[in-house]
Amino acid sequence: MILRDASPASARTTDRDRAGVSELRRQIRNTLGVTRAVVRRSIQTSDTLEELALHLDGRLDAIARVQSIFGGEPAVGADVSLVVAEELLANRIREGEQVTLTGPDVRLPQRLGERLGLAIHELAINAFEHGALALPAGRIAISWQVDEATPRRLVLTWKESGGLTLVGAPQRTGFGAELLLKTLPYELKAEVAWEVEPGGLRCVIALPLPPRDAPQARSASAT
Repeated sequence: MILRDASPASARTTDRDRAGVSELRRQIRNTLGVTRAVVRRSIQTSDTLEELALHLDGRLDAIARVQSIFGGEPAVGADVSLVVAEELLANRIREGEQVTLTGPDVRLPQRLGERLGLAIHELAINAFEHGALALPAGRIAISWQVDEATPRRLVLTWKESGGLTLVGAPQRTGFGAELLLKTLPYELKAEVAWEVEPGGLRCVIALPLPPRDAPQARSASAT
């Protein structure tokens, strides 16, 4: 004979467990979808196997870093500053040396965190190859704020200075450009603007946030 606890408290615990498992499954499917898309587009935008291996490894590592930040608890959310700082550190960019980070505590759901981590990765690689980090005097100022209009949005600005001065319009082909200008707007309804300024790139990313009554929004306001 198997005895089961039929108390209301036990029922609530079971419901929470089921909801947690369901959310975890959804996040796994979402992450697999992101990974497949990254692999597919990396292949399509690489000219050689060496280029593919180099860039694909970095992008998959960026996804893995965000996964480790969430630590199997997607409902908790991850702070913007941690997502950005971890990606910069992985690319050997330390805050205070060539980069400044400024912004309030804002927690992101896993889907937004993954995309933002990838976006920061691509911007960092571009800065090393073509922008501010290609020169010792180059600097990057990364700032963000919450626009409380409806819908609420995280507005993140990446601004380079003291780097290479590029001539002409920014290149709008390749994986990074497609991620910023097509994938983020299509998947997240984000708004992205970028332009080349003297000394480097300026990119503004506006990501819709969950409503304030959503679990992650409540967690953020409690920190």
